[in-house]
Amino acid sequence: DKPGLPAETWVSKEKCAFGPRVSTIRPGGSLKMSSKDPVLHTMHAAAPDGRAFFNVSIPMPDVTISRPLDKPGLVTLSCSTHTWMRGYLLVTDERSAVTGRDGKFQIDGLAPGTYELRIWHEALKAPPAKVVVKEGETATIDLTLAR
Repeated sequence: DKPGLPAETWVSKEKCAFGPRVSTIRPGGSLKMSSKDPVLHTMHAAAPDGRAFFNVSIPMPDVTISRPLDKPGLVTLSCSTHTWMRGYLLVTDERSAVTGRDGKFQIDGLAPGTYELRIWHEALKAPPAKVVVKEGETATIDLTLAR
């Protein structure tokens, strides 16, 4: 196993919102889905081209449903019942991290070397950036995302 690549991830629905809104998982991992809301939700997972991976009902709170995700790529999560709900899952075998509300992230355990950092955001963009990791040091990078 590669550190930082979860074999499973949880996405729950609470107050008609996905939590977490963005997460990562390795290919072949399992997406565990649940809801805390006392209303019907669905979990619709689709590729960027709109091709559906699955669409399952979560009819009541505290029901857990699990589905495997085999292919790398971005998966958009939505609820057919509440069309404004969106979440995102990056299925990747590369090291990855999701930022906190402050925009900070950390990837531990990288060997010394030069890496290309690619950023994904649902509305903003940033070009790839090179990051040099030196033995025994912490590498930092400041990025600006734009429309």
